[in-house]
Parts: sequence; C-alpha cells; structure tokens
Amino acid sequence: MAIKRCPICGFHGKVSKNAPGSFGLELVLWIVIFPVGIIYSMWRLFGKHECCPACGNPNLIDANRYPAPRCRVEPHNQRGFATLEWIKALIVASIACVFVYAFAYIMLLVG
Repeated sequence: MAIKRCPICGFHGKVSKNAPGSFGLELVLWIVIFPVGIIYSMWRLFGKHECCPACGNPNLIDANRYPAPRCRVEPHNQRGFATLEWIKALIVASIACVFVYAFAYIMLLVG
C-alpha cells in the first residue's frame, strides 16, 4: 500500500479502506430478503475505496509522486481545528451563558 497525503487535513501515511453502505442494513437484508442481501454484500465488498483515516476524505494524493506543499497542518492536529482547548473554551462559554440567563430570570422574578 502506497503512502498517501490528504489535501484537506494534511495527514501523511497509510490510508484505510472503507466500504459504502451500512453493516446493519446488510444484516437486515440477509435475514429478511436473502437474494437482495447477497447483492448488497457484493456491492459493499467491491465498492471499497481508500480514504483518509483522520477526516474521511476520499480524494488522496500519492505522497511519493507529488511532494507536500510548504504550508502544512501540524502533525499533532490532524483532525481539523476542533482541538481540546477549543472544546473546553466552548463549554466554559456555554456554562457562563447559562448563569447569565439564570441571573437575569431571577432578577425578573424578584424585581
């Protein structure tokens, strides 16, 4: 398997193969409608495609053939901009908003 590079998130390494469709639907079709389940399983088996393990992008570039651009995503943040610090800040801001609205509601009741 060749080394690939993702142009979206900057991932560089071996990719994963994903099958289209859903395993749950495949199982239901095997139990309820047997011939359709076989066709669906064949479609999933032969429809596998390579995709980025970090973001799921199917449009990957061969890393050996095309060099990476100078502007790259840091390797510690290969899943995008939703870092742990950003999520913590969002939670703190949400809690602060809840307290502000609760204080305003109490002031309306009292006042």
